[in-house]
Amino acid sequence: MRFLRLVVLLLCACQPTLPRPAALTALPFATAVVPTQPPTLVAARPSPCDRVAENALAPYRPQQGAFIRTQGSQLVLEGKPFVVHGANYYPSNTPFQRFLTETDPDALAEELALMRALGLNTLRIFLRHADLFTCEAGVLHVQAANIARLDALLTTFARAGFRLIIVLHEGVDLRDAANYARYAAETRFLLERYRSEPFILAWDARDRADVLYREGSVPREQVLQWLLETTVVMRAAAPNQLITAGWWEDAEATAPLVDVVSFQHYGEYEPLRQAIANVRASTTKPILLSAIGYSTFALDETTQRNLLFQGLEEVSNNRLAGWLIYMAFDYPTSAACEPPDCPSPVRDIHRYGIWNTSYFPKLAVEAIERVLQSAP
Repeated sequence: MRFLRLVVLLLCACQPTLPRPAALTALPFATAVVPTQPPTLVAARPSPCDRVAENALAPYRPQQGAFIRTQGSQLVLEGKPFVVHGANYYPSNTPFQRFLTETDPDALAEELALMRALGLNTLRIFLRHADLFTCEAGVLHVQAANIARLDALLTTFARAGFRLIIVLHEGVDLRDAANYARYAAETRFLLERYRSEPFILAWDARDRADVLYREGSVPREQVLQWLLETTVVMRAAAPNQLITAGWWEDAEATAPLVDVVSFQHYGEYEPLRQAIANVRASTTKPILLSAIGYSTFALDETTQRNLLFQGLEEVSNNRLAGWLIYMAFDYPTSAACEPPDCPSPVRDIHRYGIWNTSYFPKLAVEAIERVLQSAP
């Protein structure tokens, strides 16, 4: 325990709202308050729903293929370099809270074909734990219909040729440490169920959890301790799949705990160079730009195209492990809303895509084509 505490202290030098370019909106970061004592391990914390009830789910049937590995600062597939060229993805008509509850995998053929034809090879998808598990009488129960839907989605993506980065803990509340054991049980169930799927490139422990401590809602030490404990669970449950953590601006803090160091960028182009230099100085592991995006709600398509081209070219020139745009598709106001407030007014979250709601390409598609044509 003394060693774990030292690791976390050395590192220390809610789900946030959807990203916006820094030139448009800046999140109100505050100084985190670090506790004098680190949290205890999740295994030592009593909590309801820290085990999953036995269930009658049919087993998941993985695809045939090889797992992606790390080799120095690069990803490799069967001994050859694998560079991530991908997108953060929700289906256009069933994004966010509708993804695991309404998506018909058979209806995704056009979207998947568009992304593959462009040259994208990886999708980063998000799992809302509330859609997969319920807590009843102190025991976790899986929501069988949504697990079956997830099975079908993973199979569909893999058969379409995509490697997957699966983001866990979407929507969970890290401020409530009493539920950490529950989150560990949910994580263990998911990784053990899909541990043999070679098309899962990596499990992402949490999207932008560093925002929680930058805005002051959870101490930095607590978030990093949670990440430490969570990655221990993940490695034990799925040893053949890689681990990352999609932090926004503090990716260096995750470097000792993950296989692939992920960071994100939504602002102006110039700061990206410094961000890459900062992360690279902290690790020799593969570095991934897990999200870069600009909304055409606030920007015109030309600006979106130029910013994406500059950013992706910088990643390519620095020979990082790859990039994923945020997002692939725009969302109709009738889909990206919380009932009963549907349809909602058009906002920036609806317009991050590089294809619009009619699947017509924006100018940003040209930028990606140019980057891929010149990629080494």
